Amino acid sequence: MAFGFFRRNQKIVLVIMVLLMVAFLIPSALQSCGQRGGQKRTIGYVKDDKITNGMIQSAKNQVDLLDRFLRGQDESGRAISLLMFDRFAAFHGGCDGALGLGWVLLGHEANEMGVRVTEAQVDALLRQFGLEGEAYRQRLVEIQKTGASEKQFRGAVAAYLRIAGAFSVSRTTTPPSLTELRREFQDLVERIELAMVLLPAAKFTEDAPDPTEEQIQQLFDEHREAMPNVWTNRTKFGFGYRLPDRAHVAYLLVARRAVERAADPPEDDMMEYWRLNRGKLMKVIKVPAPPPASRPAEPTTTTAPAPPKPAFVTREVPIASYSEAMPQIREQLRRQTAQAKTFELLRIAKGLIEGFTDEADPYAKAADYMVTTAEELLKRPIGKLPGDVLTAGEMVEVIEEAAGVKVIFPFGTHEAYTIDKMVKVKPVDSAEKLTLGAVLAKLAEDVKLPAVEWVTCRGFPNTIFPRKPVNLVPILAGQSGLISLEALATDEILGEARAGANPRESMLLTVIVNGVKEFEKPGAEATPLIATGKDFSQAMYVGGPRGGRLLWRLMDAKPSETPQTITEPIRKQIIADIKTMHGYDQALAAAEEMLAELRGAATRPASEQDEGDVLEKLAEARKLKVLQTGPFARKIVTLDMMTQAMSSRPSPVIGIGPDPAFLTEAFELVPADPAKPATDRPAAVVARPRQREVVLIQRTGYTPVTTSQFQDMRIPAQLQIRGMTYQQVPIPLLEVLRQRRMLRDLMTWFVLRGTQQGQTIGIESRTGFTRKSQ
Repeated sequence: MAFGFFRRNQKIVLVIMVLLMVAFLIPSALQSCGQRGGQKRTIGYVKDDKITNGMIQSAKNQVDLLDRFLRGQDESGRAISLLMFDRFAAFHGGCDGALGLGWVLLGHEANEMGVRVTEAQVDALLRQFGLEGEAYRQRLVEIQKTGASEKQFRGAVAAYLRIAGAFSVSRTTTPPSLTELRREFQDLVERIELAMVLLPAAKFTEDAPDPTEEQIQQLFDEHREAMPNVWTNRTKFGFGYRLPDRAHVAYLLVARRAVERAADPPEDDMMEYWRLNRGKLMKVIKVPAPPPASRPAEPTTTTAPAPPKPAFVTREVPIASYSEAMPQIREQLRRQTAQAKTFELLRIAKGLIEGFTDEADPYAKAADYMVTTAEELLKRPIGKLPGDVLTAGEMVEVIEEAAGVKVIFPFGTHEAYTIDKMVKVKPVDSAEKLTLGAVLAKLAEDVKLPAVEWVTCRGFPNTIFPRKPVNLVPILAGQSGLISLEALATDEILGEARAGANPRESMLLTVIVNGVKEFEKPGAEATPLIATGKDFSQAMYVGGPRGGRLLWRLMDAKPSETPQTITEPIRKQIIADIKTMHGYDQALAAAEEMLAELRGAATRPASEQDEGDVLEKLAEARKLKVLQTGPFARKIVTLDMMTQAMSSRPSPVIGIGPDPAFLTEAFELVPADPAKPATDRPAAVVARPRQREVVLIQRTGYTPVTTSQFQDMRIPAQLQIRGMTYQQVPIPLLEVLRQRRMLRDLMTWFVLRGTQQGQTIGIESRTGFTRKSQ
């Protein structure tokens, strides 16, 4: 059964969730990294006991040992681990100072509670991971190669068991009441189905009058100290004009795909590859199919005749000549060559940036020096060209040979253009005095491409690249401007930049920027990785379609502040917000009008009612659409098949998302008596000012909870594997509630510091930890 692994390994799964929650809830997780001071430096106290940098480092070493070496497989061969630090690193951005402090304090607390761990308990946990006998000895060899000892490894395991034991002692074990079971079961099983009409405020803003100066000033004064659209902003629409933390980044990108297009392996490397792999490079050929084997005559039957045998079959044979193997060798070596070329371009760019460091934007200056006009190459004369009709791809090859220039022609699919290399192009009139530029202009016209701007790039001799209308230049420079960190995170280049090649184990550029001194929060204990006006120390990796390697400088960083005057961007936002309020009021009025018509139609005698769906007609008259939600419950439960972890959350509704407030209003439409068949179609208006829309909803279906269902005490859960949702399976409701309680306990017990319902919670307050004043 799905819960078998969970029941056999409850402690393992427990601590996985513990440490994920610790990582998720640490407020300082995105501030910065690297503890200040030496190993003996005291950072705080628990009663009279000192907490030092050295203790935190030892704690991090313990965690690292568990993460790297306490691994194994369950009985099905699936990998299991105690600490999922690939996910944990994503939560805390690669900064483990807060984790180290939390681990130290948790261990101190466990010791104060008198939790003790025996060597037999350590052995028992190791056996759960298959670490006994020869497997254990081999794992110790791996551990000792890192400089750690068996004693240190077993000490880390014992520390984990003490912390897990302390948590187990602290947990609530009272069984749920019948009332709680009924309410939870109803939330997960009772279902409603709606027809909805969404009325966004933006659809009703066209006739909004221009606001007066008094209105603009009034809204500014009311909301200038509030951050927009955050949960702490309790205003109706969530308007706010407080400026967030902002950063300005300048950068130079070595574009991976552009480099790969242009990076042809050197001839010597290709010849050497052929010499080493001759006889191993294969091609597929067709050969006549062998004649069918003779078989005894079979009795005549009425079955359909067998399909005819193919005349040819395919076979792999070695490539005999270097010239025939060249295309395959070129592709084999292209990525390796592109990587070497990328390093070369980064070296050139870094040298230029250092030389231009006093310029306003050294990155743009370096890019201007590396990418220049192709005017001289485009003037090269071209001799007589063949008069035959060729494909565009063949024409480029002819042009390259005639001019002695490599042309990176923009074949393929791009954002605004698709250029097919197989399209036929007309021959060029060779009677004219031809140049490379003229021939390429004619080719662009033939493939229906606007005039191309051609440039050259350092590192690629005798090569030209298109910059407009399609940009395939390997070097790209840009600036973000002074924008919020949220906007920086959504930038297609800067938002994808990471310190390492592994996206799950490396720090984001936005996290590094978030840690600068200007954004430092009270009590920060770490050294920023970058300062304003400084270059980042290494080339970052950029994923996504605009991927490559990135050099960058933090040009400016301004912390959040309350604006004193209405700047032009703020004025534009205020005007848009005032028009949104107008549009919202109009949308609300339209929804109420439609609701009144729906209710009026429902009260008319059947003989007087119009044919067809009334809501559809009302929506069509206003050029709106009706959405059908399908049946949904208040909540759904998901079961992760990899970790066996369950979670419940508000049900997502089509067009709405997982909105608890909307779900509450939707379920107000359930029948007063669920035992009776529901034949009416009640409707209501749901106001969603934070989403800038109004929704007219009508109940079209309802599925109640039956007594037999409740007695079975099983609820449907969605299976998830690597984020993909599969079919539903029935699982015990008590198991769901047990895990929920565990998560609730995690939220209050393992958070480093925080508040809940006005009360201070967390490890620091529970252990009496106080930070040493700076």
